[in-house]
Order: sequence, then C-alpha cells, then structure tokens
Amino acid sequence: MRKIRKVNEDLFLITAEPGDTTRYEYLVYRDGPDNFTIAPTGSTFRYPQRLNIWDIKNLTDDQVFSMAEKESCNPHTLREVINGVTEIYIGR
Repeated sequence: MRKIRKVNEDLFLITAEPGDTTRYEYLVYRDGPDNFTIAPTGSTFRYPQRLNIWDIKNLTDDQVFSMAEKESCNPHTLREVINGVTEIYIGR
C-alpha cells in the first residue's frame, strides 16, 4: 500500500508499506519537470538523493541492483522510490 499526500505544489509525502513489515516514509520534491529530490522522514534507511525520470523508466532488475549500488541504498528501497516518483510523474 502506498499513500501519496501532496504537501504543496512540488512537495509530496509518501508512506508505503509493501507488506513485509517494512515502512517507507519519505519526501519527494519535484525539482523541474523531470527531476526529483528524495529525503527520508520517518525511516532510517539510505534513500537515493536525486532521480531523473528518464534514468529510471523501464529499468530491469539488474539495472535497479546496479543503480542501488551506485546510490548506496537497498535495491528494494530504490524500487519503492522509483515507483513513488513514477506515480507522481504520471499524475496519479
């Protein structure tokens, strides 16, 4: 379950619980039409800091693992953030 709350025009609070007792809580700032800055709020794990929608669209699992290594974060956390950013980008 993912809940996206619009804080203001370009700032979103995302809370997600994928069902494995993990809880993600982070802010996403839309920095222009294609760039997003991520900041954790209620979580202690490492999140990616900045993502561009064109870099994350249609990634394979191997590409997600490689990107997670570059971002120094868990691949499941990265996948969650990618899914949240994609929802914001397409306007759902």
